[in-house]
Amino acid sequence: SKQASWPDDFLCPISLEVMTDPVILPSGHTFERRSIQRWLDGGHRTCPVTNLPLPPDPTLIPNHALRRLIAAVSVSPAAVSADKALAGDCQGQGAVPASSSSVLGMLRLAKSGPAGRREVLESGAVAVLLQHAAAGDEAAARALLYLSLDGDDARVGLVADGAVDALCAAVSAGGAAAAHAATALTSLATVGVNNRPGPGRPQLDLLREQRIGNGGNKAGSFPAL
Repeated sequence: SKQASWPDDFLCPISLEVMTDPVILPSGHTFERRSIQRWLDGGHRTCPVTNLPLPPDPTLIPNHALRRLIAAVSVSPAAVSADKALAGDCQGQGAVPASSSSVLGMLRLAKSGPAGRREVLESGAVAVLLQHAAAGDEAAARALLYLSLDGDDARVGLVADGAVDALCAAVSAGGAAAAHAATALTSLATVGVNNRPGPGRPQLDLLREQRIGNGGNKAGSFPAL
């Protein structure tokens, strides 16, 4: 079905449909406004996802970043057909790819500037890029490279999300994605991790050691973006 082509973060946990007006509940989870409003109008005062209690009159905060991201990666019928072909290609590798048009949409946002990169990072859809990059998707590797250039916080977050393993897989696979993945790894290794504890610290330290051992990042090593 068409819904299966979208990342799970784009689907309302209640209706399981792509959200057009996503709002954030005080629990931190995002829902389609109409769906969560019906839930609340029915007298429920718990989060449908966590079952934790909500305030008596919970505020619904618009999730503008996710809304713009969903709009940017709208799936066309042609894209859905391409997704099915991609899913068939990757099935033997154990991958479960989301929409290829979603990846291209995230690449466009990542290229657009800091605001676009922030939308991708805050949308929770980075896992889609990592999955595609590990399978050798050039667009996903390029998008991750752009995201890795967005500052230390972005780089630490990417490492914590598993970017090192995904990018290493892309490098090992070779092909068009390999150069972008290798440069993204170099970018991740430049992060200032001194006094920055967290799940990504060991991987970043290893990358920095490898970078120093290879003589550091050479000028002009970035592939054409």
